[in-house]
This record gives sequence, structure tokens and C-alpha cells, in this order.
Amino acid sequence: MVVLKYSIAFLACTFSIFSYANEIIFNNIKINNTVEKCIIFSPVDTTNEKNSVLMVIKANVEKPTYECGCRSMLLDYSVDVQSNEEPFQVLRSKISVLSSQELLLPLSTDSKLIASRELTINFSCSN
Repeated sequence: MVVLKYSIAFLACTFSIFSYANEIIFNNIKINNTVEKCIIFSPVDTTNEKNSVLMVIKANVEKPTYECGCRSMLLDYSVDVQSNEEPFQVLRSKISVLSSQELLLPLSTDSKLIASRELTINFSCSN
């Protein structure tokens, strides 16, 4: 399991979003990808739709997910937020990636939940 860390300078430029009057800067986004030998996920951009935060992410398919131990073509993804108290999950869903493509994934349905906090985006087999 590999956790990729993106530098604060890169994130300040790439992952700055504006939510109404509040600026949201992701200081640290980690991608925890247990199927990295089959699919490589790379963040591209973020956008705000009403109060939801969405991430454009590039999925580069290297080989079929069954070669990474998955029993279906579905993947689980979740977004965890680190807080002062205890980490909490703000979103969990399933996706299917059959070919290399850009995906638009929700990070949160309420931008205030993830504003200025560390996020971990998890990808794994949905067995």
C-alpha cells in the first residue's frame, strides 16, 4: 500500500478552490491506492458545484483489476478527513474504471467539512 504525498506548493497552486467567500486550500492530499499495480490515480483539478467539492482525477489503467486481486470491476473509494480529534469519513462510493480516463469524483457534499484539512482518498477492490 503506497501513500502519495503532494507538496504544499503544488497543492496551493492546483488545489485552491473558492467556496462562496471562503477559500479552501488542501494543505495535504494523500492517495491510498491498493490497486496501484493495475490503476494509477493522479489528481488533476478540483471544482466547486454549489456547495459540493469535486475532484478531476486521471485514472491510468495499466492492467485489469483481477490481476490485483479484485473479484469485480467495481472499486471502492472513500474520502477521509484528518481533524484535531479523530479522523472521519466524509464520503464513500463505488466506481468502475474500464479504460484510462478522467473521472469527476465528489470529495464532499459540504465544502466546510474539508476546508483547510488533510484529506486521504482511498481506492481499493470492491469485493
